[in-house]
Amino acid sequence: MRPYLDMWTVDDTTPGHVTAVESASLRQNLVDVESLAMSQAAGCTVVDEVTADGGAIELGRLVFN
Repeated sequence: MRPYLDMWTVDDTTPGHVTAVESASLRQNLVDVESLAMSQAAGCTVVDEVTADGGAIELGRLVFN
């Protein structure tokens, strides 16, 4: 099982990869306060990321507990 899921990076070379459409759908769902609360109740943490040039990426990674 993977420890986290990067929601802005699509790596279609690994087994069980998440497609760009699936990742976008997940980000869309996590914008909703109720969905975010449910993911946190399940032990997941949403982490904002930073790009190489210092830009902020909201909902960048979903970390599983």
